[in-house]
This record gives sequence, structure tokens and C-alpha cells, in this order.
Amino acid sequence: MLIDIEPCHIYLRSFKEQGGLTEGDIVSIDRAQQREKDCVANKHGFQYSVMVDDEEGNYSHDQDLKLIGTAIEGQGVALARLVYESSLARFAETLLASMRPNALTSDQDHVYLNIATDDRLLWADENLRQIKSIKRIFLETVQNPDPISPQQDGDRHSSRFWIPLRSIDPTGARIYSCSLLTATWYLHRLGVEGFVDQAQPRPNELLNILPRKYLKTEGIALDILNLSSRTRIRKARKKINYVFV
Repeated sequence: MLIDIEPCHIYLRSFKEQGGLTEGDIVSIDRAQQREKDCVANKHGFQYSVMVDDEEGNYSHDQDLKLIGTAIEGQGVALARLVYESSLARFAETLLASMRPNALTSDQDHVYLNIATDDRLLWADENLRQIKSIKRIFLETVQNPDPISPQQDGDRHSSRFWIPLRSIDPTGARIYSCSLLTATWYLHRLGVEGFVDQAQPRPNELLNILPRKYLKTEGIALDILNLSSRTRIRKARKKINYVFV
């Protein structure tokens, strides 16, 4: 059994501003190394993979990636894979094309995940750079006469939300949400057909060590996988596990 561990999630801008890993990165790596010991004790194989948020490629340089790799390996972690988030954009359209038609809503140059949920906090955060916040989308679309507004069901309230997945900027470049790229990251690590460029080891499970602030982004990424029409993509969801620190 092979487990692919993501020991931390690096922001390139923070790394460059601080000149190294943050305290939170080091805490996450330490927790990952504890899980590594569990793998060894249970005679499971393991490898480490890290994705670096480079803000749509605006800050990415090969030299920076090498510096990050050196810093992580300096904590005793041997990396099997280290990539910029922007490099995963090449798989994003494949994932969007796999989605069930009723799961997506298009509005000119924008594509949204269209889901019903009782989690009213979904519209509190920004999930896609350079377009409206989810809160603003909610406040605007709630005026719509179709069933986007909250509907009472006993003591519970269910709402339909449009979660931005893709936009097109004034230059014509496509911008993808962090949740969509996170979902492609998981499919890439698992070696799912259509999300890898060449043959690679296929782990049985993914284990992600992440700060609690990513709970919402991760939840939306799992929703994206669950709402795919492709069986191989939906099955990937069952292979993804988390430790939040």
C-alpha cells in the first residue's frame, strides 16, 4: 500500500516575504512526519507531494521552486513531487468537462458550481481571484425568481449557491478557483486517467496535512469530485484523507 502525503501547503508570496517556511508550514510538516512513522509501523509505503500557490503564475520562477524544495527537504522530508498550482490549470478544463450538466451554471465568461446546501457560510469567502465574492453573488442572485433563495424546510434552511470555478480576465486568460485546482491536484497525485502527462506510481490513498482555514476550500474540492459524471473521478474521493492542524 502506497500513501501520498501532502505535508504542507506553501504560498509562494509568503515564502519569499519571510525568506523561508512559515511556522505553520513547519508545524504541518512535523505532523506529517508523525504520520510517516505510522506508515512505517504498518509497513505501508509513502511519498511526499507539495503544491505551491503561485497566484495564477504571477510569482512563479523555477529558482523559487528549487528554494522551496530545499527548505522542505531541510526539515527531513524527501519530496517525490513539487509543483506550482498554476501548472495544474492544464487539467482544469478536463475536470469541468466531466461535471454533470446540472452541477454547473454559466454566466458569460464565468462558470460556477451550482449546489444546494444548508451551509450559509459558503458565501462568506472569496474563492476565485478577480471576480465577485461569493457573498456578492449570493446577494445578487437571491433576487432571482428561480429557487436560488433560501427555502425553509422545518427548522432548517437550505440555500442554492453559485460557487465560482472559472473566469476569463480582460486579456482572455482563464482563471481557475483554488478549489477546482485542488481537485485536479488530487486526481493528478492519484494518477487518474486524463490528469497525468506520463506514467507514475499510483498511490492507494492521499493524506493531506493542512491548516483548518482550508476546510471550506477542501469541502468544495470534494463536492467537485462527487459531482463529476465520470466514475473514476467520483471514486477518487474515497481515497482522500485529511489531518487538519
